[in-house]
Amino acid sequence: MTEMYALFGPGPAQVTAPFCSARDLVACLATNRASLEVLSSSAVWRVMVAAHFMQPLEALGALLHPPVCPENMVAQLAVEPGGALRLYAALLRSGSGVLQGLSIDPRARLMFEIHELQEWDKRRQHFLMQRQAECAARALGENEIAVHLRQNIAENALELMSLITMVSRGCGVGGDPKLKLLKELSGMSQPTPAMEGKLRELVYRRKQKRMAWLQLQREYLLSEL
Repeated sequence: MTEMYALFGPGPAQVTAPFCSARDLVACLATNRASLEVLSSSAVWRVMVAAHFMQPLEALGALLHPPVCPENMVAQLAVEPGGALRLYAALLRSGSGVLQGLSIDPRARLMFEIHELQEWDKRRQHFLMQRQAECAARALGENEIAVHLRQNIAENALELMSLITMVSRGCGVGGDPKLKLLKELSGMSQPTPAMEGKLRELVYRRKQKRMAWLQLQREYLLSEL
């Protein structure tokens, strides 16, 4: 049995790790001492970080001078023992609740026009990526870039909030829970007059765009009669 475990050495572990979720890897860690020693190594978790968070690391790397590829960035971020594992956990937490908390049930999706729904899905994914890129920037000590990313996160959050506001009539006194979540995740828990004004402007523009789109659809249908 020991010989079989020995086959799963550092090399095979680094090749296999990108195809495993964090839960898979933790389950393997608990099987035996050999797996614990191999899979808890920094090299394995560096591979995991680079593979599972490729997009936010690429976005951050493009902002650095000179640009840095994800693999080299992870090597810089995870120098200390256990650093790669802590970084993986931090990136995972930064995205925790984003996709699930900002998901839209099938009934609610009917409130959007097709192009609005496509924009929502695209912006939601981008919002997640931005938060993870900001997390990596702070871990790297690039505070100016982190501030820049935080500003972009706030702008994207306002766009998402405008989409929700446009279709969330009748959600009660507290409004749609997604609005509160977006404010918290983007650091806008305390609304300012400027933020509220920007949101009203975005909602107005979206309503005008929707009316124009519906008018085009009406004209197209009438032309077929």
